[in-house]
Amino acid sequence: MKISPDDYTIIFTPQKTKQGDFNGSVNIKILFHEDNIWDERTRYLMLEMATLVAATIPLLETDDDFLKLVRGVRTQLLEDGELAPIYDDKGNEVNDTPLVKEIKDNVIHVDWRHKNGKD
Repeated sequence: MKISPDDYTIIFTPQKTKQGDFNGSVNIKILFHEDNIWDERTRYLMLEMATLVAATIPLLETDDDFLKLVRGVRTQLLEDGELAPIYDDKGNEVNDTPLVKEIKDNVIHVDWRHKNGKD
């Protein structure tokens, strides 16, 4: 999926071990089109929002209270059918967003019944 001149995108790239497995780290890039159509003020506000979102990643990893808060908001949005849609690179909506129910002893327990807010 190409970004259009009015898009702002956050890209997460999982990092790999030498064996090719996910090592738990991600690189984060913020991307916008070189022919962006927005004025300087709007571009600043969009980049401010994107960098704030990116800045939450370390907090999600280190602050349990913050992680619980964000998970609660995401769960509510998912259950209400208001979670932002996820698209693949062809522009097709992906309807298999899992709901993380619990993480215990480094094991993630996922509820796959919710499909972007739909059972």
